[in-house]
This record gives sequence, structure tokens and C-alpha cells, in this order.
Amino acid sequence: MSAPAFTRPSAEVGSPEWRAALFGQAIAYSAHLTGPICPYVLGSHLRSILGLPEEECGGEILDATVMLIRAGLFTINTVEPGTGAFWFSGDTKLTPTRLLTGYVYGEPGEPAEEDDLP
Repeated sequence: MSAPAFTRPSAEVGSPEWRAALFGQAIAYSAHLTGPICPYVLGSHLRSILGLPEEECGGEILDATVMLIRAGLFTINTVEPGTGAFWFSGDTKLTPTRLLTGYVYGEPGEPAEEDDLP
């Protein structure tokens, strides 16, 4: 199953409309997956859709990815259990949460408990 087609946002980079489109595409690309996602592959996919070099949109892509984690839509394996601090490295994997995949597959689940979030 492939991600839906997406056209480059016509709004200015960093505008609310542009960020909403970026966030939506990050979800569209990954929500149907049940296994881990390399954040660098996600970023590469988003840059190719945007048609922009990393220097122009990399920060926005990172921010969107962090929001997906903080919102509880993705989990991340490089997290400090005691503090919830997370980081990106070559070993980092993102995984859509059960809540997100449940919604996509028509099986909504219960929201994660506070203790389950990074």
C-alpha cells in the first residue's frame, strides 16, 4: 500500500497552511505502517515531495516529526525513560502508535496513558 499522492504546498514555507500540509503528509506517509520508520527516510520522502533542499525545509520537517512524537502519534526508541527526553541518531526508529494505526485501520483504541508517552 502506498501513500496517497501529494502536491507541493503553494503557501510560503513555514506558514500555517504549509506546516499543516507537511504534518498531514508525514502522517499519510507513515500511519498505515505497523513497523518502525527511519526518521531520515521520512525526512527524505518529505523533502522529495516539497522539492526543496534540506537547508530550506529540514528544520520544519524536524519540528513536524517532534510534534508527531510529542502528540503521541509516534513512539521513538531513543528516549530516556526517566525524563522522556529523546534524541535522533543512526539507530533511531519511529513507530506509529496503536492509537494512530487503529484509527487508520478502523479500530480506534484508547489513548495512551501519560506514563506511556515519551
